[in-house]
Amino acid sequence: MFYVLTLTANFAPGTLFSACGPWWFFALIIQLYLLFWFCYKLIDYDIFNIVLLLFSYTIVSLYWVNYIGLTTLFYANAFGHLPEFCLGIFVACYENKLSFLNAKKLNVALLLLALIMLILAQIFVYAFIASFVFSVVVFLSAYKLFPSQNSFWIFCGKISPLLFGFNGFFYREYFVSLAEQSSSVLAQNSYWILWLAANFLLAFGVHYCFNLKKFFLSPKA
Repeated sequence: MFYVLTLTANFAPGTLFSACGPWWFFALIIQLYLLFWFCYKLIDYDIFNIVLLLFSYTIVSLYWVNYIGLTTLFYANAFGHLPEFCLGIFVACYENKLSFLNAKKLNVALLLLALIMLILAQIFVYAFIASFVFSVVVFLSAYKLFPSQNSFWIFCGKISPLLFGFNGFFYREYFVSLAEQSSSVLAQNSYWILWLAANFLLAFGVHYCFNLKKFFLSPKA
């Protein structure tokens, strides 16, 4: 209970899921909030400090993979998500200051590079270390390159709490257990695609019903 209340349960494998499935994520959010001021000041003070942060992360993560292994624990706490967290701060600080970040050619190159790295991440463990940050790069580049689709990404942001909630309570309990029973990579990926579609449908359904209820209950002019 001590680890749960102090939000440190996600630092040890024995206590990671001691409360409930999604609890590690709430602890992760608080830990990132605590790190935000330090990371923001460091990156905002000098643009090259993000290189220092990412280099430090790389050294520690390589040591972790070599001597501990790439387990769920690595991504259960704030350290495992430091690169994409710092990338978000970097974009927020310098997007309007560095005009080349909006260049179409650069975003096309970043999108292709990120997609290649995500494919390699399914094969090589060292590439997998950077898979989260390259996932963010894919979304950021797509947001720049396909502005007509931005309404979709904004909508995903609106229903993200519902997506997270359904994922936390149903995904591991049902779909992961089904995937683990199969030795076929195709079957495992099929379960993931099925769950992704089901998660969106559940989240959209609840979101739609909530807004429909709000519409009928709201005072009419």
